Amino acid sequence: MQVGEILLFISKILDLLLYTIKIIITFAIRSAKIVLKKGGIMCVIKDVTRFIANGAKVLRDSSRGEYKQESEIISQLKKELFIESDKMDDKSKLKQDRKNIEKDVRDAWEKLKLSNG
Repeated sequence: MQVGEILLFISKILDLLLYTIKIIITFAIRSAKIVLKKGGIMCVIKDVTRFIANGAKVLRDSSRGEYKQESEIISQLKKELFIESDKMDDKSKLKQDRKNIEKDVRDAWEKLKLSNG
């Protein structure tokens, strides 16, 4: 690495740290306003600590090159949508969905009849 690259790297790290500190202070002020209305300072400390710990974890993971692009819910939806399923299983699910909808419509109709006399 050359001196110019090292200085550029250090300046980017300092920019990142300053931006992180700005976010932490903003978050702490907003949390303090909300929590002080409710009446507890320990909640502010707990929220700020959790926020800093999460930021450190994300920074550590990203510096290692480990990026988690999707949440658990998204991965479950992808699994459900894109994995091949059995046609008989799909038919049984559609049949069950239809029965559930018919039951809901019947219940709503009965409530409507009862409320109108």
